[in-house]
Amino acid sequence: MLKQNLARICLMTMLLFFPTACKKQLGQDELQGAALYRTHCSACHDDAPEGLLKTPPRLEGIFRHPNLPDGVPATDEAVRSVILQGLRTMPAFDGRLQEQEVQSIIAYLHSKN
Repeated sequence: MLKQNLARICLMTMLLFFPTACKKQLGQDELQGAALYRTHCSACHDDAPEGLLKTPPRLEGIFRHPNLPDGVPATDEAVRSVILQGLRTMPAFDGRLQEQEVQSIIAYLHSKN
């Protein structure tokens, strides 16, 4: 009986902590991208304000799909282009973000897959 209880406790402990241990740690570039995303992107893409003409797409898992919501292939260059040039009601960030910051946001988006 004691062995069975210990085995159950061991199994429960592994189930609780295994997903955390396997979760990929974010690198410096991804951490910077996460901060930039929170500053520039999440207000619309995670918590869209009411009254927008169109609800912005959620970006979690954006690179899991073959295409972006506008139908363009989901590539780093396509996402970079949307960030810098804007799209429909999304403002352009060209001149507001440096190239390395854009790359950090893209790295962060890859980590959200």
